Amino acid sequence: MSMRIYVDFNTMTMNPQERVSINTDMQPDLAVRLHPGLSVVLYDEEMEVEGTVEFDPEHQQWLVQPHWATRHDLRLLGKNTSKVA
Repeated sequence: MSMRIYVDFNTMTMNPQERVSINTDMQPDLAVRLHPGLSVVLYDEEMEVEGTVEFDPEHQQWLVQPHWATRHDLRLLGKNTSKVA
């Protein structure tokens, strides 16, 4: 099972390669578990998407390249689940 990482997808707008920043200041234990090429699942309140971890040596930060074909809208899943229940 892939590691799930809570992120702010708004950080992607600042990155020209559309990578999402991982805030290791807020999640310091996470930094020691990351390595380039690691497959993870990024999520927030609205969606989740699989991606691949990269390290940006220039800015000394961990980033993830999302694989948008794997995106799931969590709010829609929640609404569908509530209709079934």
